[in-house]
Amino acid sequence: MVIETNEQSYAFSTSQEILGFLRERHKAHPADELGVKGEEVFPCLCLLINQNGVHLSYLGALPGETYQATGDASRGEDGETGEEILFFAGDETIPFPVREVISFDTALQCVEEFCETLSRPTCVEWDDLLLL
Repeated sequence: MVIETNEQSYAFSTSQEILGFLRERHKAHPADELGVKGEEVFPCLCLLINQNGVHLSYLGALPGETYQATGDASRGEDGETGEEILFFAGDETIPFPVREVISFDTALQCVEEFCETLSRPTCVEWDDLLLL
């Protein structure tokens, strides 16, 4: 498994190594942009992380197989309010509705499942992600 950051790529043998790396990285970089993949470019998980949560997307191996995780139960009813959370990707600031943000712990569960299956995680709900 590989994690790609803006600076470099890191190779790991186990999902536990990846989860440890993500926890430590989150402490040092509370706002971050990461990709998790196997040996191929796709499928992959893309994580935009900040202090308020994670916007998680799944890019599958087939065209059009793009999804974004929807808010988890730990966020309560806030997911329906229309509030937005700002994330940074490259040089851009991107707002996402609260309902499209999951907790960091839930994102770690998704990463662990993805590492084991190389498939879209089933531990969260997903909506279509329209790429422009």
